[in-house]
Amino acid sequence: MRYQGRIASWNEARGFGFITPEQNGAEQTINGSRGAGLFVHVTALQSDGRVPEPGEHVTYLIGSGQDGKPRALQVFFPDRPLTLAGVVPSVTPSAARSAASSAAPAFRAASQPPRPTFTRERSNPYRRRKSSWSGKLLPLLLLVGLFSIYSRFFAYLPPASPVTQEEVSPTFSTPQAATFTRQCDGRQHCSQMTSCEEATWFLQNCPGTKMDGEGDGIPCEDQWCVN
Repeated sequence: MRYQGRIASWNEARGFGFITPEQNGAEQTINGSRGAGLFVHVTALQSDGRVPEPGEHVTYLIGSGQDGKPRALQVFFPDRPLTLAGVVPSVTPSAARSAASSAAPAFRAASQPPRPTFTRERSNPYRRRKSSWSGKLLPLLLLVGLFSIYSRFFAYLPPASPVTQEEVSPTFSTPQAATFTRQCDGRQHCSQMTSCEEATWFLQNCPGTKMDGEGDGIPCEDQWCVN
């Protein structure tokens, strides 16, 4: 509840003063003593910065300080044009309902998240053809690049020289037949033998052979056992 009163005194150097309360033309009782001034501090003044003058009309609330004594709070100066008078304008119920109804749609619109808008993109046959061509063109370009690299690599390789029969190692010559019948069957000449091994066996095991003309124990030196 706001009370009314007037400035009784004000100490500018110390920043406080006293208010004489008035209620319906009669003084209020402060702390049980009639006519006592109500303490007010400079921090409670809601004014334009001017120094309070004795006898100036004010409105205020009553509170208590740290010492428990009553003091004036939220002191307004109604007679000053640039200060708050401390009077709250009354609002009729019809005006309040109208303001609430007008603010409700705006509140709902602000509280609800915006709905996403979806636009259907019309199919474009040109775009489909372009994407299909690009899908076929990429593998083709990749193959062309690989073939180019392959051709350049083999272009730097030296040509392979032909291998002649003379360069082939003797160790890779066709081996002679190693199988023959180990039996003296009357053959005596080199023309009747099939290998050096067979001629050597006949010379060592069969009598009357005519395959070692030099008598050095090596048969058929011109045909099979060539040094």
